[in-house]
Amino acid sequence: FVDVRDVALAHLRAIQLPEAANQRFILYNERVLLRDVFGWLSKLNERGAKVPTKLAEGEDSMAGDLIDNSRSKAVLRIEYTPMEKTMTDHAEQLLAAGGL
Repeated sequence: FVDVRDVALAHLRAIQLPEAANQRFILYNERVLLRDVFGWLSKLNERGAKVPTKLAEGEDSMAGDLIDNSRSKAVLRIEYTPMEKTMTDHAEQLLAAGGL
C-alpha cells in the first residue's frame, strides 16, 4: 500500500529532480494486514461507522515486506505517510460524506 498523496508527490519529484530523470520507481510504503486496518478503523465505530472487529480464524500467509522501496526514498526523497494515517484519513473522509 501507498498513500495517494505520496504518489502525487513522487510524480512531482520525478519531474523536478534531475537525478530522477529516465528512472522507474517502486512506490510502496508497507505491507498492511486486514487485522491492522480493522484495528485502526474500529475506533470510528463509536461515531457510526460499521467496521468489523472480528476476523475469521487463521494465520497470515506471509510476514514482512518483500518490496524494496529504498530507491524511491533516496532519489525522490520521499518519507511515506504511515499507513494508519492513510487509512484513518480516508475513513474520516468517507464518514463525513455518509459513506461509511
